[in-house]
Amino acid sequence: MNPKVSVIVPAYNVEHKIRECLNSILLQTYDNKEIIVVDDGSTDRTSEICDLFEKKHDCIKVIHQKNKGVSVARNVAMNNSSGTYIVFVDSDDVVEPQYIDELMKWKEYDFVTSGYYWQKPDMSWEIRKFEDTIVTKEELKANPSKFMGKYYFGSPWATLMKKEIIDFANLKFNENINSGEDTLFIFKYLQYVDTIKIISVCGYKYYYYPNSLANTKHDNFWKWKILVEKEIYNFFNPSNNEEQTALLNRIFDVLRDLLRDYSHQMSNQELFSLYKNPFFKDCIAYKKRRGTIKEHVLIYSVEWKHYELYVMVDKMDKILMKVINKLKRIAKKYRG
Repeated sequence: MNPKVSVIVPAYNVEHKIRECLNSILLQTYDNKEIIVVDDGSTDRTSEICDLFEKKHDCIKVIHQKNKGVSVARNVAMNNSSGTYIVFVDSDDVVEPQYIDELMKWKEYDFVTSGYYWQKPDMSWEIRKFEDTIVTKEELKANPSKFMGKYYFGSPWATLMKKEIIDFANLKFNENINSGEDTLFIFKYLQYVDTIKIISVCGYKYYYYPNSLANTKHDNFWKWKILVEKEIYNFFNPSNNEEQTALLNRIFDVLRDLLRDYSHQMSNQELFSLYKNPFFKDCIAYKKRRGTIKEHVLIYSVEWKHYELYVMVDKMDKILMKVINKLKRIAKKYRG
């Protein structure tokens, strides 16, 4: 018999999608599976719908708890799972019939990650398809520029993990943060693997919901973001100066994005305090030596506690680029 796969589904107020989600898992061509649904204190009909599914299908187990967040729900599900392998599916997403079968073709690898379909804010669909690759942990750690920002390790869904690794390392989702806990868990898991398989198959469909936690900025988001980025930074062991530079560039991009996101709700003094977080020290020092003019403007406008200077320069830069692109189009038209 095929080894058992535990499919973990945290659910909260998803009466509009939970039927479609659970039906897509039940229709899997892979036979030996259990579906563990943790109803996280839903206030709509989610709880009732899940209980009906449990009564009809022996492979479904429903656990009800007070609302404690998705991390607690996933941890509870993992504690109650009996499968050899773990698959995560969000309760407002769906999977194609051969999704688990495709992942399990590579079950000898410690971590399997696949492509997926991603619904954009305009409700159109984008396919994120990866190239079939085998990677060792050492190769991954030595070459951050090759793997960062490629969507391989951002979320637990569209992956296959071994329960024995999770149990051995006593891995849990961080229950104290509400953003980035997915990525944090993945990079903690990667610390204990030897082999990684990236596959091109796309069998997961991620739906966009504007009011979801992933699309909502919390006051503590920047603190959580730094916590996650520290884990990522500490995971990698760059093989040369070029790879070290890639990491520093990533961290500076995080700083720039956080300053932009919080510029409307933080004072210049508060933005300065964010900027002075020790995590950004090395990337700022690097950019002072090697950064672009625009990056220097960002650094010194924050150090002078006048972030609005950077905003002004940024707007001027965007206007200038529009003018340049328009002139290029005109020149191309006349040359043609």
